[in-house]
Amino acid sequence: MFLEKKTKYKKSIVCFIDILGFKEFVHDENNISAFATILGSVNQLNQFDLPSMHLKDMRFTSFSDSIVVSVPCKKAAFGKIIRTMAVISHILLEDKILFRGALTCGSLFHENNIVFGPALVEAYLLEESAVYPRIVTKEETLNACLKTCGVCDQELYPKRFHQDEDGLLSYDYLYDYFKFFYHQDAEHFEALINSLKHIKGFLRQEEIKEYPSNIMMKYRWMKSYYNRTLDKLGEHEAFDTASYKLV
Repeated sequence: MFLEKKTKYKKSIVCFIDILGFKEFVHDENNISAFATILGSVNQLNQFDLPSMHLKDMRFTSFSDSIVVSVPCKKAAFGKIIRTMAVISHILLEDKILFRGALTCGSLFHENNIVFGPALVEAYLLEESAVYPRIVTKEETLNACLKTCGVCDQELYPKRFHQDEDGLLSYDYLYDYFKFFYHQDAEHFEALINSLKHIKGFLRQEEIKEYPSNIMMKYRWMKSYYNRTLDKLGEHEAFDTASYKLV
């Protein structure tokens, strides 16, 4: 039997992502094909061919409203998984899907789309604390993840997280993604511009809908985060972002 021979935990960095509004989304049959394509794209991310991504040893599994991404704790593992989180966030937002997630580090089995272990349970429980469309972690997890990095990255990666009012650390996935494409070639810069237009249109469209207050607060949070990201991109990259902001 497969599990009898190969079942063994590995110390891994794990990201658990929950798709928000899943029940409403799947009840509309017009969304079935699109949603299957999205999750299929996520499952194939280990074949994603972008410069410096190097995702070959990562694992991706999607089921129901959840996505699990993991990588064994070894050299450069943390950099791989945060770049992957940025790409997944882009895939989902481009398809008008909000999400939230959590990052943990611990024991995990993740092979051939079979995934379980203490690190996954911890990520699942922590994700419920995220509330808004953010990816959260704890300081002790961040410190454990940084041990997989070189000296320079140990100084760089903590700057990609900020502490929120509830004490959790949030990964700045939008800025990381936009900055990555800003520093690529002209073709990727054009993709960045199109992405900004697309996300702006999506958030503006959702803002005028009559959602219950618990849903609307998530879109308002996302709008604020989007605008803050543009301010940061304009400040650090000398990029005029004014026309892409939401008012």
